[in-house]
Amino acid sequence: MNTVLPSYDGKTKHYKDMNNKNEDRPRNTFTIKKINLIYRIFDFLLIPLMYALGGFKKDIVQQTHGWHTVNIDPSKVELSKSIQIEGLDESKFNNYGGFLHHLGFFHIPIFGGWKNYVILECPESPWYVGWLSKGFSQIQCLLIVGDKVKVLTGREGNKTIFFGVDRNGKQVSIKKLDQGILGDGKYVSVPLY
Repeated sequence: MNTVLPSYDGKTKHYKDMNNKNEDRPRNTFTIKKINLIYRIFDFLLIPLMYALGGFKKDIVQQTHGWHTVNIDPSKVELSKSIQIEGLDESKFNNYGGFLHHLGFFHIPIFGGWKNYVILECPESPWYVGWLSKGFSQIQCLLIVGDKVKVLTGREGNKTIFFGVDRNGKQVSIKKLDQGILGDGKYVSVPLY
């Protein structure tokens, strides 16, 4: 497998260098931000809207919002503990740039957003999931209490590197367990990030 690690090109506005923060932490640990209570209340209030935008299917309630993520230095990610996923969606929406990106249309199935997902599994619990893709190097700051999470594969032709981080910020190994299409009813209780 030929894995290409995204790099900082000086133009990507979503990248934030974390090297200068927490100098006392080991090099390959990550800082996970605590999500403000106001945002958690807002998340709760958004559930009916997310349910509707997912086509009224329980397994499509998207939990990834901009206030849930922290940008990271992609060079800290150990590729040997990560997994690269090929994008499977034929959607016209990218996960980077443009007006429609900022509205999150690529995450809204009823508007033609991505529908293909993979199930990632981590032996460490609780844990966090992170990703490296064109324009993004982030960790989702919502704690995953179980051993599985559902993530969208992205647009056809794109590649995303997913990785796991334990609650102490140390990277842990993950693996792909399965894949499917949103609404298939297969992993209804697994959160979609």
